Amino acid sequence: MTILQRYPHHPPKVCNVVKADINKLMFTKRKRLESLTKIYMNGGQQKMEQLPQAKVLQKMTRECSQQLSSVLQQRQMEVEQMKEQEEKLNNLMIQQQNVVQQSKVLQKQKVEAMQGFKHFVKV
Repeated sequence: MTILQRYPHHPPKVCNVVKADINKLMFTKRKRLESLTKIYMNGGQQKMEQLPQAKVLQKMTRECSQQLSSVLQQRQMEVEQMKEQEEKLNNLMIQQQNVVQQSKVLQKQKVEAMQGFKHFVKV
């Protein structure tokens, strides 16, 4: 069940739920990136200290750099996906607001029709 299906007439609730989900996801992604970066940096540093030959150090530096680059690329892709999801959410919110507005107009028309009917019945 989607968020819009759970709260069809409450756009602020939908916004808050989605915002909380996005914040949790971004926090998790940031912590994961920090953790992986720390692991790669610590692992690379330990290996360099154990193997002081120049070629080995170059190889380790290159591998660490490649791994970090890979993590950063993945992070960039995730950020782009989050932006796309945010754009979709904004579009859904606009649609939801339009639906609510139309619903209000219909409700007002129904009330006016009922008042007209009551007046007709009384006469």
